[in-house]
This record gives sequence, structure tokens and C-alpha cells, in this order.
Amino acid sequence: MIFPDLSPWVNAVHAWLLTNTGWLQVVAAFLAVPATVYGAVVGAKRGARLAYELSEKSALDREARAAAEEEAALKRRMNSMRLLLSLEVQRNLDDLGWLRKELVDVLGKEDGRYWESGVGEAERLAWFEARQRFVSLYMPDWSHSFWHGQQSSHLLPEALGPEEIRQLNFFHSQLDRLTKLKDMLAERTQRDADAARPAAGGDVPRSCKFGEEAPILWKDFTETMSDLLDSPPTLAPPTPVPAGAPALADAPSQGRTLDAPSR
Repeated sequence: MIFPDLSPWVNAVHAWLLTNTGWLQVVAAFLAVPATVYGAVVGAKRGARLAYELSEKSALDREARAAAEEEAALKRRMNSMRLLLSLEVQRNLDDLGWLRKELVDVLGKEDGRYWESGVGEAERLAWFEARQRFVSLYMPDWSHSFWHGQQSSHLLPEALGPEEIRQLNFFHSQLDRLTKLKDMLAERTQRDADAARPAAGGDVPRSCKFGEEAPILWKDFTETMSDLLDSPPTLAPPTPVPAGAPALADAPSQGRTLDAPSR
């Protein structure tokens, strides 16, 4: 069997393929451009979204850290304020307790006979005058500086509750009342001394003004002192702060003697 000679056809097809290979490559390249562009756009969008998400997460982390640091700093400031207010109160209570103890040790306990005119008038006046001189000489100067300095602070309502603020205000106002009562006793004593001074010579009867007012003023003084010592202001425990926050040490207490009163 004789097969036909196909070599001319094969040569023709081969020549056609060689001729059109360049065009096929151009067509393939042209078709690949949109796919490449599309892939680049999709990749760019995904990269931009990922970068945005990472940036947002980083910004949120920074904001959270800044908020936590600000909250910790606020708590430390509030705890410092509470501590200093408590130390000021305790110093005043120590001074007040010292004053009451020394009054009893030096002049004796309160005697009801002197309140009701159960003794002679001269002895009664001497009893009140001794107490007036004692508190004029030895009553300490109360500490109000930190409390007065914080009353206009915006941090005060954050650090203390309304009841705590009320108690502190009452405590310091009652200390001022003690000072006013001491001054009133001294003023009554001086006024009586001036009234009893003879104008030209001889003895002039002593004014009875001190004898009338001293029992009332002294009773008010002793009751105010006892109320402050028996019912001091109470502050709630401080707000917890993050671990590692610096601790504040209590100031050492200072003892007092009659030889060196706090003036």
C-alpha cells in the first residue's frame, strides 16, 4: 500500500506556525496584562486594608495604655491627697489628746462643784482662771494648711466622698472654735483685770463678768474637745493602684512636753 506524500502539508503547517508565533505571543501578552493589573490592584487593596487594621490596632493599644497610665496617675494623686489629709487630722488629734491629758495631769479632773457654785466664789474663779491660763500657754496651733489648700482643688471631689468632706470641714471648724473659746476666756480675764484696777488708790471690787461667763465658755471648750477626740473624721481606705506604684510612708509622730509646746 502506497501512502500519499504529506510532507508538503507538514511543511506548510510548520511554516504557518513559525509565521504566526509572534502574533500568538503578542495576543497572550495582551491577555495577561488585565490579569496582572487586576492581581496587583487586589493585592494593593489587601495590603492597604491590613496596614490600616494594624495601624488602628496600634492606635487603640496606645490609647488604652495612655488611659491606663492616666488612671493610675490619678489614683496615686488621690491617694496622696487622702494620706496627707489623714496625717493632718491625726496630728491635730495627737495635739488635742496631749492637751486634754496634760490638763488632767497638771490641774486635775473636772469637778462639778465649780460648775454649780458649790464652792466659794474666790476659789471658783481661781479654778477657772488656772484652766484659762493653761490653755492660753499650752494649746497647740492647729494644722489647717493642707485642708485649706485643697478646698478649691478639682481633685477633692474625686478623692473624697461628700460625707468625708463634710466630716473634715466640721473637724477643722471645731478646732477653730476651740481657739475662739480660748481667746474669749483670755479676753474676759483681761477685761475683769482692767475693771478691777484702782483708778486712784485703794481696792476696787473685782468684776463678776468672768465669773458669769467662764463656766459657760469652759464647758463649751471641754465638750468640743471631747467630741472631737471621741468622734474623729473617718476616711475610707485608699483606692487600689497598679502594682509597682511608689508607696508613701507615714510621717513619724512627734512627742510633746510642757517645756516645749507647739506654738
